[in-house]
Amino acid sequence: MTAMIDLPVEEIPSLHHDEAMTLAEAEYARLLALADALSPDDWLRPTDCTGWSVRDVVGHVLGMVELQADPAEQRRQIGIAAERARESGELRLTELTALQVREHAHLTTTELRAALHEATGSPRGGR
Repeated sequence: MTAMIDLPVEEIPSLHHDEAMTLAEAEYARLLALADALSPDDWLRPTDCTGWSVRDVVGHVLGMVELQADPAEQRRQIGIAAERARESGELRLTELTALQVREHAHLTTTELRAALHEATGSPRGGR
């Protein structure tokens, strides 16, 4: 169990690059282990994100990994999301996450796993 620390956010020390990379690597390993363990039925399960299946959430997470890894991809996704937000009146973040789900919807679950492994730099290629 983790102890709760009552600390104002302003007093939380910033992470240094090496520490952030170590934490990201651990989180990617956990994400990949979870995605690799999903059964075909698991991919279809609903999530706390209204209207989103596990598959949709993984598509969104893949989109965010791609966005963070490549400045050109970040500009592309944010540009599309901003334009759609202007047209729809939705929040840009809502349009961004919907874009990420849509752009990965054509992938099979095997391809989605493999794309996650590739985007995170994992040597495995999914199942």
